Amino acid sequence: MRFALCLALLPSYLVAQEFDDPFAAPDFRLEEENKAVDFQANLFAYWQRQEVRSTLFNPGLIDFSERERKYALDVQLESEISSRIKGYFRAVTEHGQFSLNRRSESQDTLLEGYIETHSDDNSWWLTVGRKKLQWGNGFNWSPANLMQPYFDRPSSDVDNLKQLKGWDLIEVQRQFDGTSLSFWVAKAPESIEGDFQGAVRWSIEAPIDLSLILHKVEEGEINSALTWSHLLGEVTTLRAEWSYQKQRELPLSTLSDEVQNEGYHKAVVGMNYSFSNQWSFVAEYLHNEHGYDSQEWQSLVNETQLARDNYLNGVDVPMSLRSLFSANNILSNGQLRQRYAFLMLSNTQVDQFFQFRVSNQFNLDDDSYFWRVELFQNWTQRFSSRIEYEAFSGCEYCEFGLTPYEDQLRFAAYYVF
Repeated sequence: MRFALCLALLPSYLVAQEFDDPFAAPDFRLEEENKAVDFQANLFAYWQRQEVRSTLFNPGLIDFSERERKYALDVQLESEISSRIKGYFRAVTEHGQFSLNRRSESQDTLLEGYIETHSDDNSWWLTVGRKKLQWGNGFNWSPANLMQPYFDRPSSDVDNLKQLKGWDLIEVQRQFDGTSLSFWVAKAPESIEGDFQGAVRWSIEAPIDLSLILHKVEEGEINSALTWSHLLGEVTTLRAEWSYQKQRELPLSTLSDEVQNEGYHKAVVGMNYSFSNQWSFVAEYLHNEHGYDSQEWQSLVNETQLARDNYLNGVDVPMSLRSLFSANNILSNGQLRQRYAFLMLSNTQVDQFFQFRVSNQFNLDDDSYFWRVELFQNWTQRFSSRIEYEAFSGCEYCEFGLTPYEDQLRFAAYYVF
């Protein structure tokens, strides 16, 4: 916590400027003249060392590796078929050795692939294919992304391009003067009952950025969300998001997949401020009713502790294994409790060597925390590298004290064709 307070006490004499983030999900495009066909490719690799630890949720049951590596090729193709029709394609092929599987494996993934067309006056737009949607404006948490997986770490993993995979959908958008109305029909995820899901989004672009979203899975209830952002002066952005979902994201027991359906709110408020010397500061607060309160969390810990003891003593092993594997799956969801804070300080001078970012995520219910430090350097126009260190800290029964890794160190390199 002292570390976070140091970030908050930034020198007040600094003058602010626009926020820019060199560590955002990478767009590996080089500036080129307009072309009917635009092709970009990025080759990248990372090597990672991690300190594995035994925890209540994993008493040596899952064999995590202390080494991890990945090589990947990210290919993007954009084609202007005509003045009114555009096609876009993005795919990644990966080869690596990961912590849960010591054997090398390869995988190809189509991230996006769609055709987009519009009317002569640009008032109507139609998109068919696989496309990634971004409805939220939060940096670390975006509750409004009702059709997207929620992230469990600050800014997620920028080297995991599969998190950018879109939905197979049909999108219709109507543009008005300062507002827009959008409709989606998409395939539902396999983890949810029903084959299809749909959404409607109404947005106001000026004088404030405001959106209302309604979302429904074929067999489920209607979910809703609101987003708001406002530029205060020229250097400070305030933002807020809220969502309401009938179904809870987390089960109450490791022995049952059943979730409650009593209605749950999730809200984020945040700000970012940019300084004149290319530094920026971001702060966010999350209130999450999907998370466990103190009594529910203690019940889950007691249940997992009993399963661990039974497993180690050879008592009711099948049921114990089921409980322990379920506990690890719950842990991977992130945001297991109800109150969180996120702080980030970064250097955003794109052309300066050793761009720097440090970020912290705090669980305010149990005082555990996660923090990450990154150094990024552009060596040439095409070649860059990144060093990342992250650590998890907390008590034996706290969220970030239960993660399978105590810390991780990664070196990544990128080359743009």
